[in-house]
Amino acid sequence: MLHDIGKIGVPGCPAGTKGTAIPLLGRILCVADAYSAMTSDRPYRKALTREEALTELEKSACTHFDPELVRAFQAGFSENGAEYKPDGDRDLVGADAAGASMAEGSA
Repeated sequence: MLHDIGKIGVPGCPAGTKGTAIPLLGRILCVADAYSAMTSDRPYRKALTREEALTELEKSACTHFDPELVRAFQAGFSENGAEYKPDGDRDLVGADAAGASMAEGSA
């Protein structure tokens, strides 16, 4: 695997990539993996609460995680995700566009 889970501000990927040069899936997995690790009991510490883990992700946005993905991840914990607004016109996941093209393709 050329691109492992990539931290946004750390040039540690095998291919020497960092930042948004890290594939989107790697950046998403990095946030999800960190959250999972923080909210799981470990032999050396108790799990963090959801709020504590989300705060830690926010603290590390820009240095370890894509800040836009952290905001999207946090919004997933809101009642309906309505708090999340992507920066600019970047379509991170393309869910709306993918859904529309799939609907057009099946018509």
